[in-house]
Parts: sequence; C-alpha cells; structure tokens
Amino acid sequence: MPPIPIEKPLQELSAQLTGDVDSSDQARYLYSTDASIYQVQPTGVVAPATREDVRAAVKFARNHETSIVARGAGSSLTGNAVGEGIVVDTSRYLDEIVEIDAESETVRVQPGVVLDDLNDILSDYGLYFPPDPSTSSTCTIGGMVANDAAGPHSVKHGTTRENVRAVECVLADGRVVEFDRKEGGALTELLDEDTSEGRLYREVHDVRTELSDEIASQYPDVERNSSGYDLQSAVAADGSWIDLANLIVGSEGTLAFISEVTLELTERPETRAATLCFYEDVISAATAVAPTLQGDPNAVELIDDTGGVPDVSETVASFLYDRVIKGDLSVPSREMEDKVAFHGHCHSKAKGWDHAPVALLRHAGYDVTPVDTTCCGMAGAFGYETEHYELSMTLGDELEANLETVDSDRVAAPGASCGQQLEDRDIETEHPMELLAEVIV
Repeated sequence: MPPIPIEKPLQELSAQLTGDVDSSDQARYLYSTDASIYQVQPTGVVAPATREDVRAAVKFARNHETSIVARGAGSSLTGNAVGEGIVVDTSRYLDEIVEIDAESETVRVQPGVVLDDLNDILSDYGLYFPPDPSTSSTCTIGGMVANDAAGPHSVKHGTTRENVRAVECVLADGRVVEFDRKEGGALTELLDEDTSEGRLYREVHDVRTELSDEIASQYPDVERNSSGYDLQSAVAADGSWIDLANLIVGSEGTLAFISEVTLELTERPETRAATLCFYEDVISAATAVAPTLQGDPNAVELIDDTGGVPDVSETVASFLYDRVIKGDLSVPSREMEDKVAFHGHCHSKAKGWDHAPVALLRHAGYDVTPVDTTCCGMAGAFGYETEHYELSMTLGDELEANLETVDSDRVAAPGASCGQQLEDRDIETEHPMELLAEVIV
C-alpha cells in the first residue's frame, strides 16, 4: 500500500519554499512511474526553485523520517526516479546554466538542465558535453551524474564520471558542500575537521586504504562500472588524494542531493564522418567491436533490425499463454470459487493480447467474464489533465456501469491507470497475475 500523505506538514513545508509542494492524489499518481516498469506512489512531490528549497526539503524529510527521491526527466528504465518518500523534481525550476568558462572549457549548471539544451548553447562557444545517452533530448544533467550516463561517444570521451570537475551537494543534515579532487594540505585539513564533511572524508579514506587489496582484486574490470559505489576512482589506493565527486557520480541520489555540477567540456570537431558496416547477425557485429576500437573511433553504435522494442515486446500474460499452448510450460488448475470480471488494457486490445490473461485465468480455474468496455478514461496521465477531466469521468462512469452488469466477486485489470480509475471509485482491482499466483503458489 502507498504511504499516507503527510498533507498538513507538507503544507507547512510549502510555506517555506519558493518552489512548489504537491501531495494531491493526482501528483502522487503522476510521479509514481518513470520510464521503467515500476510504479510506487510517493508521499508527496516537491519542485524546488532554489538551493535553500532543496535544503528545506532534505531537513523536512529527515525530521519526518522519510526519504528523498531525486528526479530529473524520469527517463530511467530501472525505477531510479520512483519511491515511497518525497520525490524532488529538479526539472521544473533548477534548470539554470550558472556559468560558462570557455577559456577553461568548463560549465557550471543546475541539475535540471537538459543535455541537448546545454549543448545547443555551448555550440556558440565551439564546445559540448560529450556523454550522449539516447535520451539526450530529455535527460537532465543531474540524472546523468546520478546514473553515470554514457552513450556511443564514451569509447572516446569516457562516461559522465570522467567529464565531471566538481559536484555541489546537500548532505542529509542540510549542509551544502562542494566535492572535487582534494590532496596535500587541503585534504589533511578536511580529514581533521570535526564536521559531517570531515567525517565523510575520514570514513571513505579509511575504507579505501584498509581494503585496497580487495578493491583492486574484486572490482569489475569494465569501462563503466555500475556495481555499487566506485571507491576505486574516488580515492587513491594509498589515500593520497580523494575526489568525492567521483563517488557521487553513479550513486543514484543515495549519498547526497546534487544542487550544482561543474562539467568539463570538449571542443567540437571541425569535421565529421561516419562508416556503416553491415553484418549477418548481432553476434558477428559484436565480435567486430574489439578490432574496430583499434582504429580509435569517436563513437561505436549497434543498430539491429528487430523493428524496435514495441514490435518484439509482449505482456507477461501473452508470454505465459503462448508457452502453455505450445506445451513448454505447465500451469496448475484447480476449481476457484471466485467469479472474476476482467477489464482489458487498451494497448493489449489493440495488439490482440487480451485473450491471453482471460484464457490463463480460466485454465487456472477461475470463472472469468470479460467486460464489454472501451477505454477507462485515464490513458496514463491523460485523465488527470484539466482539459480531459470531464471526458475521463464520463468514460469512468461507463466502465463502472458495465462492471455492475457482471456477476463477479473480484475485478481483474492489468492496466495501472485502469486500476487507478476504478480504485478512485472504491472498486478494488487486482492484476491478473496476482490471481494466477494464488493458484500457482
């Protein structure tokens, strides 16, 4: 179950901020998903407009024993931008390019700046930020730092970690710190400080030096290490230098909240050229990568001919159904007393997949009746938009009326937005796979 919104305290937080606070059901639903398959409703949403707003949000979360979920574009495929705590959206207001230093080839930005927008502006200076994930038109710099984003040009210019000069962060106690490479006297002074920042440097220093042999032998020898915190590139093995900016990169917002980032830039090439190489299959193409890298290319990209994810994807139900039909998978069957009304998802209807969950549930022993309905009226976030509200309610009324014509004990609805529409009307829904699990488990 999603957490109960702490509405009154969040209203008090709103009075302290220049930005926005929203704990409405609509906002919590909109921010419950990102580009991944996951859905987790947050306690509330904060869109800070200043560094002080971020500090206030962090302090509020600490005082109310909840978490902070940093969010940029929400383009993560692994659920990085969803969680039960307070989602802090940097994309709405924290999108300022603070300073461009063409001479030193650096730029300082707030975390909500979009990569393509940044590079468009930097083009006037003959510079660009080279990491280039496929979501460059929407991804934010804060998200890129949190994820250690890469892209085709990483073979030449490295990942985001190798192009970050410094990171300004808000720590869990609300303290604002600037992380960059420290060594010599500056490092010694920090290690002696009796502050939260000083404790961080001492703990990281001690872990790295005490476990240096294990880190050297156990850390993956890969170009982009996404396996935990990268102590190897953040601290020298002998502790002679520490760069906590490198530790923040790739930490997915779990160590501190990024408030500003200083990036190292690269001169734009005067000329560009591309070579297309065609292979019989993906294995042959992958085998060719190693010798290709000997030519020192600026970028390497693989494009296959599957037609993209939409053409090769399928629902869990259709996947299981096909394998049951082919005899590759056995699903147990027992007589279930519950009568189930089934409301199908629009996308599944369009793809011809709706028969699969119904057939599986019937095979498992349920008495299933498909409900004759059109769209539930939500269509993702469509129904929450002001101009579509009345239409959404009308379609929702029709769906509710159609459900009432079916003699059922339970309602199965595979669509998350369909379930939300019905649950807003006090009609409990379950995913077909939850019902199937009751028979299997």
